[in-house]
Amino acid sequence: HIVIFSNSDGIFHLFNINGLFICSSDLSEAAKVVMIDAQSSFVISGTENGGVVVRTLHNLRIIDRTSGHPNPAVCCITTSTSMHHVVVGMQSGLIQIVSLGKR
Repeated sequence: HIVIFSNSDGIFHLFNINGLFICSSDLSEAAKVVMIDAQSSFVISGTENGGVVVRTLHNLRIIDRTSGHPNPAVCCITTSTSMHHVVVGMQSGLIQIVSLGKR
């Protein structure tokens, strides 16, 4: 799969490897950071308000979301190998560990 993120209109676009369009997903808030996990199963985005959104890669359906925090925007994201935790680096220098539950 190929994921294209358009910051101008706030939409993820998903295509297969042959370039055929699969679907799009509107973002509820602007994404600052976007990553695909090591197993290529999830698209994870960090928002300007400190929230984290996890989507499935095959259809961009939201499967987990954390609400924003009073901290500044997310500037980096990484995951544990089990996908149970996301380590979130905030623009303020704070690091948060978010539990996403069992996958």
